[in-house]
Amino acid sequence: MYYYHSGDYWTVGNPKAVQYWKDINANMNKDVIFMYTGHTIVARKITKKYSNELNKFFGAERRFVLWDNYPVNDYSRHTTFVHPFKNRDKDLPNNYVGIVANPAQEAFVNLFALSSVYQYLNNPQKYSAFDKQVFKKAIKYTISLHKNNKEYNSNYYAAKVTHFPSDISVYN
Repeated sequence: MYYYHSGDYWTVGNPKAVQYWKDINANMNKDVIFMYTGHTIVARKITKKYSNELNKFFGAERRFVLWDNYPVNDYSRHTTFVHPFKNRDKDLPNNYVGIVANPAQEAFVNLFALSSVYQYLNNPQKYSAFDKQVFKKAIKYTISLHKNNKEYNSNYYAAKVTHFPSDISVYN
């Protein structure tokens, strides 16, 4: 199985990228799976509508892996994203061959965000980013790894934590 991820992260609708993508699609074997970040480099929202637009542009025979640039922060090093995985349609896993979360360099801080990605992928129909159980499960998982694994402790980097809910009680 072969995958292709272009250096062009921008949308198919970007006039400069349209011809590039048409050429790549026409000349690339249809068995090659395209990895794509969504309609922008860091998409705040990814919907089924967008995957339908991809199919219309590339043809239904082209398959995709969604490279979701969450919780990566290399474009904003002063920020660490620890909010839960959100704004992804519940049926997205049905529209892609796979979904890849792109983690940040701060290994320990990723655990919370990636736990919520796991919870979404495990049961997207029941997942809600606003469900306090998502926070509790992610926090408990993160704390347990921190306490039990020295490797994670040594990879912890100080960072400004943003978007963290102040109204959650972890130990209730």
